[in-house]
Amino acid sequence: MIREFFQNPKVKRVGMIIAIAIGLAVMTGPEGNGNAPTSGVAGSFSVQTSFFGFFTTYRWIVFTLFTLIVLGVIWLVKFATRSWRNRTWFRGLGYQAIKRADDTIRAYSRKKPTRFSFYGVVLIFAIYLDRKSVV
Repeated sequence: MIREFFQNPKVKRVGMIIAIAIGLAVMTGPEGNGNAPTSGVAGSFSVQTSFFGFFTTYRWIVFTLFTLIVLGVIWLVKFATRSWRNRTWFRGLGYQAIKRADDTIRAYSRKKPTRFSFYGVVLIFAIYLDRKSVV
């Protein structure tokens, strides 16, 4: 039962967005030092910050709000896309071209080697981009 719960695509999506938000909170938080190496991770969640100048709150609340906003946008886009695709009166050439391209991308993205190659390219690009920003 728990395995089925975690295999649900919606649960996976929420988990990934939460993991990304936690990663961003840690990466943008304060730095640790040699005396207290975990102070950066702990400070990422416990440091108080201004909420766009309105009031002071913990950083994790701001990142939780951003996570909820992202989840809401994803839900709205999925809802709007589903209703748009169900229209029968619009089946022109543009729609057919977009549908073919979407089907091709989905077919390739279902293959594990393609997905892992894409992840590798993104990782290499992120490392390269980080090295260029330091110099």
